[in-house]
Amino acid sequence: WLKPFWLKPCRLGRTGLLRWRALVQQWRPRAMDFDDLEECEGGLGPSPQARRAELLAAACPDPARVEPPHRNRLGEAGRLKLVFMHGGGTNDRCSMPQVQNVFQQAASFGGRTWRENVEVEYFCGPHAVPREWHRGPEMAELMRTFGPNYWVYWDFSPPIETGGINHLFEDWVGFEETMDRFGEFLKENGPFDGLVGFDMGAAVAMQAARRAAEGDALFAKRFHFMILFTPYLPRTTARLAWARPRAPLDIPAFVSFSDADFSRPYATFEEVALFIARERRVVARHGDAHVPPRLAEGLEPTKRLGSFLHGMFTDPARWRAPREDAENVALQGVWLPIARVPAPLHEAIPGARRVLLVVHEPDLGRRASEYVQLLVDGGLGPAAPTEPGPPPFAAAAPKAATNPRHDRCALYASAAALTADDFRAAAAVDGALDVEGVEYGEEAARFQWGADPTSLPSQVALDPQDVVLDGKGQNKLALARDVAGTLLDRFAVVRGDLVGIVGIGHGAFIALQAAIQLVRTRGSVPVGFWAVHGPTVLPPEATAAMDIEVDGPGQLVDCPVRFLVGENGKPGAPWRWEVQTLGPFSIGVFKDAKEVPRMVLQEWRERLSSCTE
Repeated sequence: WLKPFWLKPCRLGRTGLLRWRALVQQWRPRAMDFDDLEECEGGLGPSPQARRAELLAAACPDPARVEPPHRNRLGEAGRLKLVFMHGGGTNDRCSMPQVQNVFQQAASFGGRTWRENVEVEYFCGPHAVPREWHRGPEMAELMRTFGPNYWVYWDFSPPIETGGINHLFEDWVGFEETMDRFGEFLKENGPFDGLVGFDMGAAVAMQAARRAAEGDALFAKRFHFMILFTPYLPRTTARLAWARPRAPLDIPAFVSFSDADFSRPYATFEEVALFIARERRVVARHGDAHVPPRLAEGLEPTKRLGSFLHGMFTDPARWRAPREDAENVALQGVWLPIARVPAPLHEAIPGARRVLLVVHEPDLGRRASEYVQLLVDGGLGPAAPTEPGPPPFAAAAPKAATNPRHDRCALYASAAALTADDFRAAAAVDGALDVEGVEYGEEAARFQWGADPTSLPSQVALDPQDVVLDGKGQNKLALARDVAGTLLDRFAVVRGDLVGIVGIGHGAFIALQAAIQLVRTRGSVPVGFWAVHGPTVLPPEATAAMDIEVDGPGQLVDCPVRFLVGENGKPGAPWRWEVQTLGPFSIGVFKDAKEVPRMVLQEWRERLSSCTE
C-alpha cells in the first residue's frame, strides 16, 4: 500500500539510461545461457550470504574464562559470600537497605531466609566527595540521612554539567587507584562467591572480571559470579577504551536495569550484557529507574534472580542461562566484541556505477528544531543551565555557561536537516560524483519514525532522536523494509556496482534496511555505510538472531560501517549498528553539521580508491 505514494521515481540521469539501454540491447538478441550466467556470478566471487556464513563461523572470539575459586558457598554455614559496591556519592549505610530490597525475596529459597542464604560485605569507593556531589537538590537532601561520609570510585571528566556522564570522551578520574584498592580488598577479604554492584559499583565489578580474565593475580580466583545493576563500560571514543573486554567473559552474570533510568540511555546497559558469554548471562529489566530495584515477591525479575542465585548456590561452574525472554529478544544470539575482518577489496568492473545513496527522513530537521525550542521554553527538561556541582573530589566549581542538552539537540537538528542536495553541493566542489537521494510523497512526510517526546521511557537520558520503537498497532521494521524495497525498485544498481549508503537521523533506519536488501536481493555488499546520528534504540527484531542464517549479526557482511555523531552528542552505546557488520566498525565525531557531507565524501573517495580494477 505504500508504493503508490511513498517514493517518487528516482531520476536515472543520462548515464543511467544509456547504461540500461545498452544492457537491454545486449540481452535481447540472444537466448538466456545459464552457463554464461553461472560464469558471470562465479567471476564476482562467492555470494554475500556464503561470505557471511564463512565470517560468522569465526566472528565470536573464544570466551575469556574468569578463573573462579576452588569451591563455592564461601560464607559462614555454607552461605553465599557477596561483596556489594555502591553507586556514586553514597556509602555502605545507604547500601544496606538497598541490599535488603534486592535479596529479601529473591534469595529466600530452600526453606531458608535470605540472611541464611547470603552474607554481604561492602567495598566503598576510596575517593571522598561532599554531599552536594549529587546535582539534584532532592537527592542531596536525601543523602543527609546517610552521612557524614560519601564516596565515589571515580569522578567524571568533563564535569557532569558539561555532559560528563555518557559523554563521548567521558573519562574516569581516579579509576586506576580504585581498581588497585579493590584488588587488595579481594586479596585480603576474599575469595567471594559473587560481586554485586550498582551503577559505578557495577562498572567496578565488570573491570574486575576483565582483569581476572586477562590473568591479573589480584582478581583471578577471587569470585564465581556477578550481579550487575545499571552497569556500564568505558566508551570506545574515550581514553579508557582499552579497558573494554577483548572477548566475551565466561562468568555467570545477572544483568538488570530499567529502560526508564535517567542516568544513561539503556542501550549502554544492554551493551554490558553483550560482553558476557551468551550462555552465561541473564538479563532482567525492572521498573525502578536509577536505583537497585525493590524485587517484590512474584515479579519476573525476582523470579529470574532467585533462579540465578539457586544455580550459584548449587554449582556455578556448570550453570547455563535459559533462553532470552521476550522483553530481551533484541539481545538474542548477539555478542560483543566481534572478531572483525578488514574492509573487502571490491573489484571495479568496467562500466560499473559508483554511486552514493543518501536517505533522509522528510521534515526531521524541522521537528528536531521544534523539540529544541520546547526544551528551551521549559516544556521538557530543564529550562535554564543547571547549577554546577563540584569538580572531581572538590567542593566548588565555576558556573556552566550553556545547557548541554539544548546544545546537543540543536546540533542534531542541524544534522537531521541534511539531504542528498547537501552532498551533491559538497561533491561539486571537488569534482562530480554520482549522488542520489530519495524524494518522499506527502503522506510519507507526515509519518514520524522517532518516538513522541512524551512517550520516552526516560525524558532525561533519552531524546527523540535516540529511539525508533513501535507505537500502538505499528510495525516500523516491516514498514521500513517496505519503504526500502520501494526505494531499491527505483534505484538502478546491480551486482558489481560500487554503492555507498548514507542514512541521516531516523533515515538511517530505512537506509539500513535498504543496505540489507541490497545484499540479499541484489547480491551486492555496499562499499561503505554511514549512519549520521542514527537512533541507538531500534525494534527488537532489527538485531535478534531468530534464525542465524538470515537474522542476527553481520547483515551487511564485511561492509565498513561508520556511526557519525556530533561532538556534544550523548547517544546510548551504538551496539545495534556495531553488530550489523563483521567488517570494520568505527565512530566518527563532527563539530558542525556542515562538516558531515565533506567527511562522508572524503571517506567515500578513499573507499573507492581501494577498489581494484
